Amino acid sequence: MFYFLLKPFVGPKQANYQHAPIVFAEGLIQHKIPFKANIDYYPDPSGNFLFKKAETLPPNTTYIVTAHPEDFKDEMAAFNDTRKYDIIIFDSKDEWVRPQSTSLLQYAHRYFMTSTKVVSDRIKPLCFALSNRMIDIIQSQPKVHWAERQNAIFWAHRVDNHRLRNIVKDVYEKKSIKYHKYLDNFESPEDETAFHWWTQTGRRHCPKYFAELQKYKYMDAHGGYDNREGGIIQWDSWKVWEGLLSGMLVITADLDFYNINLPFKLIPYVHYIPIRYSHIPDGYANLERLSETKQEQIALAGQKFALENFNPKAMAKYILDQLPDSQQK
Repeated sequence: MFYFLLKPFVGPKQANYQHAPIVFAEGLIQHKIPFKANIDYYPDPSGNFLFKKAETLPPNTTYIVTAHPEDFKDEMAAFNDTRKYDIIIFDSKDEWVRPQSTSLLQYAHRYFMTSTKVVSDRIKPLCFALSNRMIDIIQSQPKVHWAERQNAIFWAHRVDNHRLRNIVKDVYEKKSIKYHKYLDNFESPEDETAFHWWTQTGRRHCPKYFAELQKYKYMDAHGGYDNREGGIIQWDSWKVWEGLLSGMLVITADLDFYNINLPFKLIPYVHYIPIRYSHIPDGYANLERLSETKQEQIALAGQKFALENFNPKAMAKYILDQLPDSQQK
């Protein structure tokens, strides 16, 4: 039994949207593995909660799961003292707040983090991946064939203070690379179901945005900051996964070059277009040299790979495989 420690929903601007636990829980359901939580959390439009509150800790609980260890430090310490439970931490925080969580690694049986630096027996890669909500809404959009899509790069970063995003955008301007800027300004959808998910996801859910993805060939999926050592931090971006899922040709950091580890390896020029930020124009020149047929092949291969490997069931299996005794307890 898995028991989740979750922060409560407090409205669309501070929804405490806990994506990694949601993806894992959706996958656990598909694997028919039970779980409970400290609160009712993440209802569907009918009011059925994905996570259901247990008034007391279920007696067959083995694993405690949280994405906010710093908020449950006392609880984790108590669980750790009993030696009866293993703690799993999902850490997808920004680099500057991550030390608060890594300081609690002592409690973690497994620590999953979006990091380019550390992979060990206890610390494993994580990523945003795909939730059922993302898959369902994007796949419900009318499909536009590659040849009918606009030949422009889709730029839709709500948070544009990431240094690398602006560096790349400057290259677009200087090199006259065609791109389309799309920002929804957090506008709420009128549809009742869409509005429900918009509130529950911290205003991330926007059907108009997902429909717009089908109109363009290329996704600008850059994120993060370069550092003095020549690496980058805080790479993971929603645009990577939204672009892959939408059948777009995703343009992002050269994952191999920057030692960015994922649960399942995306291969450059097979699943995405890699960019090295010290030579940005070269990466885009390489893209231009690819034939339309090759570009479409990469886009479709990336979409297929994401759907097969980064869906909730596959991600849950990946996590469970790190816990060899999880199925027996």
